[in-house]
Amino acid sequence: MRKFATALVLCIVAWSSMVAGENGRRRVWTTAKVSHIETGLINAFQSGVPGLQASAAVTLMEVRKEVPTYRWSRCIIPLMRIVNDEDGDSHARMAAALALYGLRSDRGDYLIVQNARFTSDPRVRRFCTLLVNSHLLEEESTP
Repeated sequence: MRKFATALVLCIVAWSSMVAGENGRRRVWTTAKVSHIETGLINAFQSGVPGLQASAAVTLMEVRKEVPTYRWSRCIIPLMRIVNDEDGDSHARMAAALALYGLRSDRGDYLIVQNARFTSDPRVRRFCTLLVNSHLLEEESTP
């Protein structure tokens, strides 16, 4: 048992030093790699597991920061399904709404407006209302 614990500690130290070494280097994001990530995220959105859906939405937002030129258009419909699911988990719905907000698609923006007006979940309604108001403020501030 002691050998296992020592090996585990060594693996953790080695992994953390590799991760720390990668922080200084710039990552290379190929189109194929990003498309593969998008496919994985879509599978997570379609899983029906609220925690996985919310985590995938947050991951989408983080990867999108790294690759702002990629369109992520295949993610829009699965995210819309999560936001529209009245029986779905409110945390997953709000994370999906935030990811849709970040993608800035006409369909996603319209869905957020509709959920701000008509959803039966008060938390999701308030959150979508905040996103709509934020979008309106951004439009007013741009010349």
